Amino acid sequence: RLSRYRTFPSLSMRIIWHVVVLALLVFAVRGKLGMKALDWGAAFFCEDQFANQLALNSVYTFGHSLYEEWRDGRSPTDPNKQRFAFYPIDEACGTVCEMLDMEPSGRENLDLTRDLGGGNLGFVPNVVIIIMESWSNDRIGALGSDVHISPHFDSLSEHGLLFTNFYANGIRTNRGLPAIVCSFPALPGRSIMKRYSASHPFRSLAEILDEFGVTSIFAHGGDIEFDNMEGFLRAVGYDRFYGENDFGSAPRLGKWGVADHAFFENLADKIDSFPRPFNLTALSLSYHDPYLIPDDRFRRFDDTSEENRKLNSFYYTDWALGRFFERIRNKPFMDSTIFVITADHYPHQSGKHPLAPANFKIPLLIYAPGIIGDSARKTAMIASQVDIVPTLLKMMGVRASSISWGRDVLSLQDDDSGFAVIVADEKLGLVQDSMFVFNWVGVGTYLYNVNDTPYLEYDLSDSLIDKLTIMERRLNSYIQLASYLSRGGRAVIGAE
Repeated sequence: RLSRYRTFPSLSMRIIWHVVVLALLVFAVRGKLGMKALDWGAAFFCEDQFANQLALNSVYTFGHSLYEEWRDGRSPTDPNKQRFAFYPIDEACGTVCEMLDMEPSGRENLDLTRDLGGGNLGFVPNVVIIIMESWSNDRIGALGSDVHISPHFDSLSEHGLLFTNFYANGIRTNRGLPAIVCSFPALPGRSIMKRYSASHPFRSLAEILDEFGVTSIFAHGGDIEFDNMEGFLRAVGYDRFYGENDFGSAPRLGKWGVADHAFFENLADKIDSFPRPFNLTALSLSYHDPYLIPDDRFRRFDDTSEENRKLNSFYYTDWALGRFFERIRNKPFMDSTIFVITADHYPHQSGKHPLAPANFKIPLLIYAPGIIGDSARKTAMIASQVDIVPTLLKMMGVRASSISWGRDVLSLQDDDSGFAVIVADEKLGLVQDSMFVFNWVGVGTYLYNVNDTPYLEYDLSDSLIDKLTIMERRLNSYIQLASYLSRGGRAVIGAE
């Protein structure tokens, strides 16, 4: 009888109610509104890693991690079922140990203690790594360019060690940053910087230098949560962060953030407050589409074409870099600091060839007049971003347990010209001596001499089969092992 007096909500009210409940459920899973919730690092807020883990949304993080593994064609529960399973894993690990001049020792995850000591500095120097957005060799006078838009970098190179055969490992900032500060290579699939579930088969420069009382700082004129930069760097030992919001009313340039000259000027002022010794990584941003400049002082070329806008923008960013060194030149810490100037990646990968080594060439300058002298030096050694950390550690004269995917390229044997592994999605390459092996996964493997003219036109696979076999084994093993370990696999070599 009571049912005669029961009232029911209207159809429109029921629809509204269901929409509200669904929205609340979505919000509960994501943890916050906005796309940044896709990056787990948005939850990281302090140096206490346990507290950072508590701040994560466990449901969303677990679900998205499983989705990442499924999307990349790998088993989320069995690291042995990997997409790039070219060889038995122990064989791949042995090959990588050979490439990195390591003796297989039965240890796991390439955790070999290298004697990086021998320095006579008597102190731990400061380190400043300056990563110039998208800089490339073909714009720099000291590296052969004739467009005259890099006078400040060229001037610095007259007092430092310049690498003329240096490569980016990947094609995005989220590949270059882990390679530079963690000595971990670019891999196909989602960047390790964005993968919450990834293992870390490396020790970052920050983690190593923390043992020596060094404070690690990251500075960027843009959004430091972009591509999960802050979360990843907190997880690998960085202590302090400066992003766009920390530069106050400094002028912006386009959508990306603080203009490079304002970023470097503010950073030059902040650097006095950093505790000694410090490890500073600074990432610029202005040499990026739409390639803006602050005013007509930097318009060296008419801006009627994108190429000319790029040249003007490069000239401006070089000037901004020069301003930074002008402002710090007389500061007391200069004589006890090693500066590393490099780039995150080449600005584009378009062109005739699907994977061309020339499109990965970027600058590397080590500038430390008070430590290595101020005379100009050049090396044609083949090296890449993963070689920066081990080379720096040896130069600093510290002894540390280093898990790295590169080598101290300044200590190689005379018959070793170095190597560089480059990756763009499913395209893998190894540069060694004058040869380049290219594995387009699922398509084919090719061998070229990079000095041939025309460039990369003659496949030498059939005529140099032995060379192809050796280089292909090295390339595939390197990528396989890095992928395997980053997804939780364990490599034990020589164990009984």
